[in-house]
Amino acid sequence: MKKIMIRAWEIYRTLEGDHRAKLALALRQAWKEAKKESPESIIEKLRAQGLKVTRWTKYGHDRIYVSGFHYSKEYYIDLSTMTAHPNRPGCMSDIESHAKKAGLSLKIA
Repeated sequence: MKKIMIRAWEIYRTLEGDHRAKLALALRQAWKEAKKESPESIIEKLRAQGLKVTRWTKYGHDRIYVSGFHYSKEYYIDLSTMTAHPNRPGCMSDIESHAKKAGLSLKIA
């Protein structure tokens, strides 16, 4: 809670306008940042399901590649947009079940 308030005041100082509106906006943004899951926790949750997970960061992209039980790349998760992109047709149900078990809210492209 303390970290969120400190971050809210940092955001507050960068804004202009009405005091209450600035503080409300800063608090909303600080809470949103705090609730966002770290890539490490997403990887840990997917590995707990027995999946092979690899993080890839190159050329301005930050992705997590998920391989199934046969170790074929089934899909990847774009961490900037939290969107899952299937690599083969028919794996939408796999993505939904993996995300549900891990407690993730992913959009599917």
